[in-house]
Amino acid sequence: MMMKHKAQTAGVVGIGGGAHDATVCYVWTLNNIGGIETLLARHGYLHKAQGRPARLITCEGPMEAAYREVFEPVILLRRHELDLPCVDDAEFEQTILSIAARLADGCRYHFVFFNHLGAYIAARLAAMYEGSTTTLYILEDRILAPTRLEFVEKMNQSGMVIAMNEACVAGHRELYGYDLRPTPLIVPLGLDFPEIDAGRKRKSNNILTVARLHPMKEYVFGLIDALAVLAKERHRPGLSLTIIGDGPFLEQLKELTRQRGVQDLVVFTGEISPDLLNSYYNQADVFVGMGTTILEASGRGVPSIVAIGHSKKFETHGFFCDTPGYTLGEAASGICPRDGVVFLRQLIDSEQLREEVSHACRRKAVELFSGEASMKLLMDKLRSSRAAITDVPLPTRPARYGRLRRALKRLFRHHPSALAAGRWIRSLMGGADI
Repeated sequence: MMMKHKAQTAGVVGIGGGAHDATVCYVWTLNNIGGIETLLARHGYLHKAQGRPARLITCEGPMEAAYREVFEPVILLRRHELDLPCVDDAEFEQTILSIAARLADGCRYHFVFFNHLGAYIAARLAAMYEGSTTTLYILEDRILAPTRLEFVEKMNQSGMVIAMNEACVAGHRELYGYDLRPTPLIVPLGLDFPEIDAGRKRKSNNILTVARLHPMKEYVFGLIDALAVLAKERHRPGLSLTIIGDGPFLEQLKELTRQRGVQDLVVFTGEISPDLLNSYYNQADVFVGMGTTILEASGRGVPSIVAIGHSKKFETHGFFCDTPGYTLGEAASGICPRDGVVFLRQLIDSEQLREEVSHACRRKAVELFSGEASMKLLMDKLRSSRAAITDVPLPTRPARYGRLRRALKRLFRHHPSALAAGRWIRSLMGGADI
């Protein structure tokens, strides 16, 4: 499986004539229910539907069943195998070799990854499979932070970087000093949108958001504040907010609803499986969100407001149908953020505006974000790729674990129930380390 290269520069190897017949293999080292996971499930479905099943390297988590339906195969790692603070170099080397042993020998791969650890794994594997390529897919505006990674610039100069939208690129340039010029090819998420009724009639005043409740989706705090404002202004029949998702901010958000006096108007569902989302979209009168979920809602004709991430204020670029290009809520240059409650009030109070925004949101989603168009962009790019990155360093092990915690994690890492108990104990301690 040793690679024979036609050309080599610092950190990048060329493979000559390209890899038109290579198999796509995604590498994602987390497993939550979020935007990247949704994109992976969607890509797996589209690859399979087009007769070229892709492979996936990931870890155990809530998306396992959805992945197994669309990827052939899923190489599933235990969480402790990717827990860098608790594995040494020799142990992680065994993880790499175990992955390689589960990939088909004699194949060529397009390895597509999303973060630093994924880059390291992809680079190691590409060196083991002759003629394989590597591609970085930037899906969030801060995922390659806070340290500027030199290999990213090398990859971009060799045409090995793609991005979800312009804002993902701009965020890395402005916040962390990446150059990323020329601008990577934009490959948006592609979805298939179901047929919908000719018009969505008012059912109530149900606002919906779907988000992993972590720092990138802090807008949910501001959304609760906005709900409180609307509730105090005047009586609006059926006014409610449904929040789908889980994460470290869940308890803080519940407490905020009590502080604002809207706990009876807010429903927290926690995480739900992707196949249950449709029923919530169908019952929503207004959607607020960003990323993948804004496409899912808009494509179903839900009038949608784009929330801006990484802020506890509910700020927006406006209605999804009015935002430029492929922007889906990332902080973007040249777009002035505005107060989200203004747009929310307009949709809640005007049935005519909801109808107009509903049709316009669906039209934009179908025209710009169809699965066929997106996958053609992706596959044309991968098939033209002629290089792989080779010198990705192993990510620095974070020094966030206390000595006792590290020792206990190493001792019990093969016992998920013990690790879960440890997380619960730390939550009772307010997250303190030991």
